[in-house]
Amino acid sequence: MIDKVVDKAISRKLLAFGLASVFLTYGFLDSDHWALITCIYIGAQGAIDFYQVFRGMQPIKSQDEPV
Repeated sequence: MIDKVVDKAISRKLLAFGLASVFLTYGFLDSDHWALITCIYIGAQGAIDFYQVFRGMQPIKSQDEPV
């Protein structure tokens, strides 16, 4: 249920960046871990999206959305 709400509201890349920033603000992460988490997640998702577009595939969407 949460995934559907998040998928419709904001992108997962922005969510990862936002959560890491919140954790950094409240002291749960230091700046090195913040940079590592955001770069790895954003880079990995970007690479997956690029590969799908390059291969002519549509990006993965939830089953509820019409194609």
